[in-house]
Amino acid sequence: MNKILFFSFFIIINLVTPVLASEQTVIATGTYLIGDGPNETISVAKDRAREEAMRMASEKAGVYVESYSKTNNSVLTKDEVHIIAGQVLKIQKEELVPQIMDNNYILWKCTITALVNTDQIDLKKIMADKVAVKRAIILEKKVQELQKENQQLKIAYNSTKNIEEKNTIEKRIINNEKTFEKSLLSTLGFKNGKWTYEVDTNNIIYDKVKQTITYSLIGYDNAGNIADKRNRKILINTNQYLRLGTTIFLKDGTTTQLRTGYSKEPEHICPDSEEEFIQKKLYKYLGVNSAKVNNPPQWIYITRWGDEQSNWDVYYDKNNMKIDRNTGTINLFIKNNSLQLLSRLLIAPSQCL
Repeated sequence: MNKILFFSFFIIINLVTPVLASEQTVIATGTYLIGDGPNETISVAKDRAREEAMRMASEKAGVYVESYSKTNNSVLTKDEVHIIAGQVLKIQKEELVPQIMDNNYILWKCTITALVNTDQIDLKKIMADKVAVKRAIILEKKVQELQKENQQLKIAYNSTKNIEEKNTIEKRIINNEKTFEKSLLSTLGFKNGKWTYEVDTNNIIYDKVKQTITYSLIGYDNAGNIADKRNRKILINTNQYLRLGTTIFLKDGTTTQLRTGYSKEPEHICPDSEEEFIQKKLYKYLGVNSAKVNNPPQWIYITRWGDEQSNWDVYYDKNNMKIDRNTGTINLFIKNNSLQLLSRLLIAPSQCL
């Protein structure tokens, strides 16, 4: 590629427009004691400590969300405030530290530092999908109920001396762990202007030989019934995915296939996309630790694009941009802030003119 052209392009995409916003810092700590129960998994103990920290952080952020909603004449329930607060939190730092206690018990302590920016909360968009908000509340409550059940089971386990009763409680604790991890996998997130689909935790296939993960995402209609199911396959080695078809559930009880629900070729997993959100949760759930994934994105403002009727700011991801000097191409991800579209762009030398 002509060096002048490349340099000009690089200067253009590095123009940054600073945005001043009202941000508040939230710091919360969650703990979980391991060793006072039978055969508890360290990874689950960490998840429990982090979930408690996130719950407390959401409660703190909820104060700002509730205040913001009132100034915008929005009436939210306590559950809605909590769910929205958890979605608008931007995690800046997360520390997981073990502490040896008496009797060699280990207290896992998770401290989260996050930002909540009320200027960037779009209540209208978040609350537009009432069914998704309701599902998010239900799924979050299930996680919290499992946390409480676990504590009660451990107290009962340590209180009884009856061997048969201990064995029964131990089985319940193990089942609680499994259900807890599945529930974390199912929880929804608000990404790019819409709620993510729920993961079907009973339909996950991890092929370690082929390095693929096949799974399904479930969508619901206004009545809370399953409206559609999207089948996906992650190609772990290349950090890509395939759309394997979408089944639409009709009101008369029949189903049909969406014609556009298939990938013609592997698609890249975009930073900050729903696919990446699900990918991270699946990798954590399945213990996929050394796979290729996107770097944490850094979105840089490029320009304003559109006409008098519609226009939007366009950004590119600096941290996942790749330059092939042999072919003179630039591989990068772009998005716009109004439509919240994410895509991959391959720029050839002629396009830099």
